[in-house]
Amino acid sequence: MNVLKKIVLTALSIGALYFCAGYLTAWQAKQACVDESYRSAQQRDVHGYRMGGGKVRPTRGEFEANIAGPFQVEVVYSVPRDMHATIFVERYLTLPWRREFRSSEVIQLVDAPDHRLGESALAAAPHGQAARTDET
Repeated sequence: MNVLKKIVLTALSIGALYFCAGYLTAWQAKQACVDESYRSAQQRDVHGYRMGGGKVRPTRGEFEANIAGPFQVEVVYSVPRDMHATIFVERYLTLPWRREFRSSEVIQLVDAPDHRLGESALAAAPHGQAARTDET
């Protein structure tokens, strides 16, 4: 019984160490993930539109990082789309020796066609979603 008890305690200790190291690593990488997401959004020219049609770019203060699990950070930011918004979620794997982008998700809070798009663009896009064709 002594050997079994040692094996169980060792396994539990390794598991606890894994979770502690994972959450600590993710906590330390939160700001670096925000910085990387901000640079990426600027390079991809992510922007929204005000009610009057003017472009709005996200500011660094609108980026929020959350710990999604051990070694996982999730960065969330949004841009306005008239009276609604588009939410961007980017996920990172954060190891002590590197940080790696894993996936992203774009959430349209209202899945309605944009009045600035033509009928041909809406017909070609699945579920009424189309990429913005005007870049003014």
